[in-house]
Amino acid sequence: MLEEFCSGASIVDGVHECGRAPEYSVAIILPIKKWFMHSHVLAFCQGSTFDSASLQRWEQCMSATFTTVSFAPHALYICVFVFCTVYIARLYCDVVNNAAEESMSRAVEDIKGLPSYEINGEWVITDARHDSTANAYHSTVPCLSGSTHRIVGICTVSQQEHRVAQTRELECTKLVLPAVLARGLVVSEVAHDYQPAVTKFVTDELKCLNSYDTWHGTKNVAKMMGKIAKGKVSCKDVTWFPQLADKMKCTKVHLYWCMRNCDGTAEDLQVRILNISNHYQGNHLSCHQDSPCRSPLYECKKVKLTNPMAIDVYSKTLKKTLIYRYAKYYCRCRDTFWVESFNHQLLSYLPKRIHFGTRTFVMRMYLAVMDWNENTQRSYTSERFCPVLRRPDRHIASKVLVAKKFNFVRNVWQKYVAQCRYSLQPLLGAEPESESLETIEIPDPFEEDGDVVSEDDEMLCEDDEMLGEDDEMLGEDDEMLGEDDEMLG
Repeated sequence: MLEEFCSGASIVDGVHECGRAPEYSVAIILPIKKWFMHSHVLAFCQGSTFDSASLQRWEQCMSATFTTVSFAPHALYICVFVFCTVYIARLYCDVVNNAAEESMSRAVEDIKGLPSYEINGEWVITDARHDSTANAYHSTVPCLSGSTHRIVGICTVSQQEHRVAQTRELECTKLVLPAVLARGLVVSEVAHDYQPAVTKFVTDELKCLNSYDTWHGTKNVAKMMGKIAKGKVSCKDVTWFPQLADKMKCTKVHLYWCMRNCDGTAEDLQVRILNISNHYQGNHLSCHQDSPCRSPLYECKKVKLTNPMAIDVYSKTLKKTLIYRYAKYYCRCRDTFWVESFNHQLLSYLPKRIHFGTRTFVMRMYLAVMDWNENTQRSYTSERFCPVLRRPDRHIASKVLVAKKFNFVRNVWQKYVAQCRYSLQPLLGAEPESESLETIEIPDPFEEDGDVVSEDDEMLCEDDEMLGEDDEMLGEDDEMLGEDDEMLG
């Protein structure tokens, strides 16, 4: 009977997600079409090897959480909390983790098939993600491919392994990058946000190129420009200058242009950054040859810089930016947009308002990895331009993507059931079957099984009819007793 239940069972998490009561941490979804199968499940458990105390707690939990869910039309499913060692033994977690490892290994093989990989290797993106805003218990660092944007490695470090959350990114990076190299991927460059400790590890120990994220490098430029572009009237032309008031936003855009159009060397990037001051002075000799400002009919819409003090202060501010100071890490113009997008998707599986135990946290993280690798860079049907609320002058082209696929759910379910049919055999003392996991035909609960009616269902239906007749006879007896009571009255 155990094989009958496990052959159509699926495990879902969500009872005690923090892992404080692992006995009832899993619900087994049994494809049962009749409510009376509840008694059959109890009879099965009474004949198993559970002790009386465990069986009593199991019955209490079952009576308190007896619910129905539906995955397919014409099929009812009963959610039964089974007291067993499946989840405690981490069987389901191991199945999910192994499936995620296979997904990342396939991503590595796809990268090796790219034409550019044989020449330059692959550049990867990393960034830390904490499970809460303060005093984070878990910190995760995913590693994404810069070419395919798929995840090739991921690592989580808990508070028990490293106490300080602010320095946990380095510990995660020391684990995830060697794991990616162990898969046979040749990593030539690592891009991340401004983290000097991670930079030292990448350049000194891994001997790889290091790059900083462009967005993190320019996010403080507007703040730096605000100090010299606006202020008190008494400090006018002393600490701030009106000629720089219209150059706060355009300076940041110009820095992006310099990183994107430099020749990949730090020297060329620094020259282009210093040329920003010459550009707003009307000197375009050093500007890019394809730039519109090289045209004789070009007219700059910004206020022309003529004040020597303003020019000097503006040039010094440009030299203080991270992009100028660490030009060798920005000259390749790398960004961590895709890893930030994955961290946003993680909120669907690991919301920060809920604390998860390490085992459940890692399992949910791997589910997000398989979801991302299956659906990233899928095709789109059309494009639409959406206005940016915070910037009315900008319209961003948004792609209308095709619907997501969740084939990894079916894959995990089939692998778990194949494992479950063998791992639960000791509970009944039965010998495991000789057939391999690949040859087992596993029923799919997501597909309809038709209108097949078994002999047991027919017999149970007859029992229901007999019980209905008994109820009618009891109703007639109640009416006769009521008449006797009236006569006695």
